[in-house]
Amino acid sequence: MAGLTTTDGNLYIILVSNPEHRLEVQFIPPELLIQRQGDVQAVQIVGRNNPLYQYTAGEKLLNFQLDFHADEENRRDVIEKCYWLESLVYNDGYSNPPERIFIVWGQLFTTELWTVKGVNYRLSQFHAEYGYLPCQAYLDLSLALDMDIDVRKSDLIT
Repeated sequence: MAGLTTTDGNLYIILVSNPEHRLEVQFIPPELLIQRQGDVQAVQIVGRNNPLYQYTAGEKLLNFQLDFHADEENRRDVIEKCYWLESLVYNDGYSNPPERIFIVWGQLFTTELWTVKGVNYRLSQFHAEYGYLPCQAYLDLSLALDMDIDVRKSDLIT
């Protein structure tokens, strides 16, 4: 029996450390918000009327909303998907860095690795016969690009 989906098993969030741990994106999000922020610092020069600016770092962010609807009769799948994504915001002690993920999204994200910066979710459609577990969840996911290489301008242009 096929589950409730609009992605036909083609969109996934996969752990880099263990590719067997993955989450199917159940419904195609209506939009993706991609932000690039650069940090520049003003360098004050004695006798100069305006500061010079030095680029110090930058960050690429990806935000989108996931929609989960219960496929399982016991309704546990919705909350378990939310908990799994929430767990990626946690750290397992000082020696283990946050998990990185790979997004399978057709030709859009083919080489990028991401770290989960934030997870917010809204649960709804509770039923007493299923222990008041939610049948629906909307989850806002916030990711930051976390590559081993230093991405350069030329990487985007080519």
